[in-house]
Amino acid sequence: MLNKNADPITIKNVVVSIKEGLGDRKFPPKKDEAILDQNGCQYSPHVLAVMEGQSVMIRNSAPTNHNIHFLPKINEEFNKTQPKQGMEDKITLKTEAPFKVKCDVHPWMGMHIAVFNHPFSAVTGEEGIFEIKSLPPGKYVVEAWHEKFGTMKANVEVTSGATKDADFTFEPDKK
Repeated sequence: MLNKNADPITIKNVVVSIKEGLGDRKFPPKKDEAILDQNGCQYSPHVLAVMEGQSVMIRNSAPTNHNIHFLPKINEEFNKTQPKQGMEDKITLKTEAPFKVKCDVHPWMGMHIAVFNHPFSAVTGEEGIFEIKSLPPGKYVVEAWHEKFGTMKANVEVTSGATKDADFTFEPDKK
């Protein structure tokens, strides 16, 4: 989603993550549960970044039938109907690049889930801003992915106790 009221125009729903630089470090799954809700015939959030092994609660908050249909390449396909308001299903996922989720009942409903093997990811908000906290000092490749604008990368060096900015500028396709 473009925020055309900002100058420059900002983009919501960009997944930003550490692509390289963590080496073979292992991280325990996040303990907080991620929520994927269906309300008003929309998925909320539109883009969800989770960690491998983190619980994802899929909820139907709408007073109508919904269907959750994952279209992954690595994770098992998940295709489940939630016909009643208040229904919930809990799942965990394996590391995978963003994959599409659709509703077979309402074809306009769609969203993406990205699953990481580390906790260093974020999704941009309304103002196109993201924050990745507690990243250890080091040199990293940061990746930004958007469903329509594709992927960009930037090299970033993080020092102890410092804040580092990483800006990504997506250009419209000139076709």
